[in-house]
Formats: sequence, C-alpha cells, structure tokens
Amino acid sequence: MRIAYLVSRYPAPSHAFLAREVEGLREAGVEVETISVRRPAAAELLTDGDRAEAKRTFDVLPCGPFSLLAAHLGALLRAPHRYLLTLGRALGMAGPGFRAHLWSLFYFAEAMVVRSHCRRLGVSHVHAVQFADGAGDVALLAAHGARADGRLWSFSIAIHGPTELYEVSRYALAEKVRSAGLVVVPAEFTRSQLLAQVEERRRPRI
Repeated sequence: MRIAYLVSRYPAPSHAFLAREVEGLREAGVEVETISVRRPAAAELLTDGDRAEAKRTFDVLPCGPFSLLAAHLGALLRAPHRYLLTLGRALGMAGPGFRAHLWSLFYFAEAMVVRSHCRRLGVSHVHAVQFADGAGDVALLAAHGARADGRLWSFSIAIHGPTELYEVSRYALAEKVRSAGLVVVPAEFTRSQLLAQVEERRRPRI
C-alpha cells in the first residue's frame, strides 16, 4: 500500500510526532510518500533524522513557473472536465470576500502540483494533516475527481484544532468531513465538535 502524507511544513520541530507516525506506518509496511506544502528552513532541521526526512520529502513550494504550468496543463489536457470541476469546487469552498477566493486559487494551484507528483509515484490516496492551514484544502482538491488506474483517488484528513473548531466555516470543516473517507482526531472534544457539523450518516467516518 502506498499513500501520500501532506503537511503544511514537514519536517518541523513542532511536528516531531508526525515523523514518528510516518516511521511507524513505514515499519508496518505502508509506503509513505511525504509532501510538504512549503519547504522547511534549514534552521528547522535540527537532527540528522530531520535532514534525512527532508531529503525524501517533496516540496510543493517554492515551485518554478514551468513546473507549475506543466502540472496544470497536464491536468487540463488529461481531463478538462475534471480540472474545471475541481477549480469550481475550490472557489465554492472559499469563504466570503476577495482574499478568501484568492487563497482558494492558491490552494487549487498547489493541488495540481500535488496531483502531478502523486501520479508520477502511482499514489492514489492523500492523507492531509491540518493545523489551521490549507493542507486539508490542497489534499481535498488534489484528490477531487482524480483517477489512477481507472479508479478514483481517495482522501483522508487529521484535524487537530483548536483554532479550526472556532472558525468552522472559514476552514470548511463540514466540507472536509463529508469528502474524507476517514477523519482522524486527537481527542473526544475535537470529535464532538466535528460530529455537530455533519449529518448523522457521515459521523462514523470520524
């Protein structure tokens, strides 16, 4: 089994538990491809283990214009209808205001880079770890409507809170819970907050 782990910044000092989680999955036989939305600064790589993990992690940003264009042209030419549907979903998830819609376009741009990278690796499941950031949006959009070997991609997410729980609309938590095949939470309080956001039939996935 091969999956992608998408994090806003990885590895990072505050995400040491994630490195242990990834290591545990690999020891269990899961092929985990780590993806960082933003490349961590050299000063954040405190140990040899961090530096080794950074070398095997794909960084979405910084992304050169040619790489960005290639990812989007590839997605558009391969499946124009799915590409436009994903763009529409990105804008539909945005909160009110110009700034929110602009950020949604950024997430969409990043998602096509993630999708292109995952296609090259043969990955069709994206697991996002969200800390009041756009990692969940990028993963959802990367998986939205994408296909690999004739089957749809799948998406899961870990939501840690607490910031997102106080601004559920801004972070589109209900949309993410409805879209994810699995939602991982660290505590019963987080789970109870998410249960209140979705219909009863969606709750068992949390």
